[in-house]
Amino acid sequence: MQTQEERDRKTVDIGVALGLFVLIVGTGALLLGFAHAFLGLSEDVAGVIGFTLCALAGIAMIGYLFRVRAR
Repeated sequence: MQTQEERDRKTVDIGVALGLFVLIVGTGALLLGFAHAFLGLSEDVAGVIGFTLCALAGIAMIGYLFRVRAR
């Protein structure tokens, strides 16, 4: 059985990981919007970059969780 402190720590770790995901996706979406507006990217290119950005943010989130769990 886990103590309340361990459950709280895991909750904070998951919250931080989700915050990291949102920060990466939000910043990338903002930059992608600027690039789309000023560079005139096609919808297909913007879509591929957007999906790649989400995948990389997911990888960063999972990597963070594994690194925290190894502590």
